[in-house]
Amino acid sequence: MVRARSKHREPTCDPVPSVAHSVPRLSGPGPPLYEGDPRERQAQMKIVLPVLVALSLSACSALSARPIDGAKVQNIQQCTTSEQEVLSWFGSPGRRGTSGQYRSLTWRYSGSDEWGKIEQELIVFVNARGKVVSYAWNPTSPQVEVIDNCQR
Repeated sequence: MVRARSKHREPTCDPVPSVAHSVPRLSGPGPPLYEGDPRERQAQMKIVLPVLVALSLSACSALSARPIDGAKVQNIQQCTTSEQEVLSWFGSPGRRGTSGQYRSLTWRYSGSDEWGKIEQELIVFVNARGKVVSYAWNPTSPQVEVIDNCQR
């Protein structure tokens, strides 16, 4: 007795194609991920790891390690407080720049306490004489206008 073959094929039960064949194995049977001299690999890692660490740290470099003291911010007086005083109160700024004819010093802090997340920012603008002409404490706008009341 000869059976006729049906053109209809039953579906297989392979719901999702496997990608395991294209992903290199980290352990187990099969070829190793790196087939070179282990000393050469170690020398490469001595170069790559410091670069990766430096890049990851540079992304956080603009953040201060401690909260900005609001009481010290209240001590800033336009036309009187010097750049050196501000640096002694808050330490080295996370970012320095210029805005027109003024130098800008920016401190940022991001952290949390028992009440939730804390975000602080202090931007100080200094004139050519080294005096604070304006500052912004926790500005609500990304654009901060410099108002120089020291020009007489």
